[in-house]
Amino acid sequence: GNYMITVRANGYQTENESMTIERFAAAGQGYQMTFHLRVLGQTKTIPTARSNARLVGVPKDAVDKFEKGIDKMSKNDAKGAVASFDEAIAAYPQFAAAFYEKGAAYLKLSDPDKATESFVKAISIDNTYLEAKYGYGLAQFQRKNYEVSAAAFNDVLQQKQDMPEAHLNLGISLFYLKNVDAAEAELKKSVSTKGGEDLALAHLYLGQIYAEKKRNADAATELQKYLDLAPKAPNAERIKSAIANLKKQS
Repeated sequence: GNYMITVRANGYQTENESMTIERFAAAGQGYQMTFHLRVLGQTKTIPTARSNARLVGVPKDAVDKFEKGIDKMSKNDAKGAVASFDEAIAAYPQFAAAFYEKGAAYLKLSDPDKATESFVKAISIDNTYLEAKYGYGLAQFQRKNYEVSAAAFNDVLQQKQDMPEAHLNLGISLFYLKNVDAAEAELKKSVSTKGGEDLALAHLYLGQIYAEKKRNADAATELQKYLDLAPKAPNAERIKSAIANLKKQS
């Protein structure tokens, strides 16, 4: 369905962003969102070169076009945002942030192929661009190119270990690659890393892994944790039935 995500932080204005999750989307699909926090009292609604280090040194004309794209993204006009980011890139071809945001817009449009192109370009300009590397991993995951997505999320974690979402997506990628032991390790890291306590999907996949390993009691526990965190999940009734069967077999 449709959801509104709200970010609140002391000293900053509240930011809202809407998103839609398709009812029959593939389990484990990642959704990337970008929020630009504004200091309380700041009237400008989009980032400036003073507030975004990636805009420093970028010509004003390119920044103006980039900011129009950010504004369109905030209004859920991903197609319009792509056009503005293209204009920004035309004005400054080495505009890594514009390529990254363009990739994020294409992910929102469910076009992982074009998203991939944009993220790759951003990384080629700045090979430390963590967000672009993570976006690239999400795009590969959407393409079901799990070997490449696993490598991408592993690269992200080499740069920043305390990213629970990266551990989660690496674990799910490894699961689909049938590397269940490594998948289990990453999924456990995702929920033990600060900020990852509520990652319901980690428990769903751990439950499946333990069921495959005939660890029925552990599988039932993990699936129950999934339901506790996502009680209205479309697969809730099926999971309840699976838990009951696992308990009988324990």
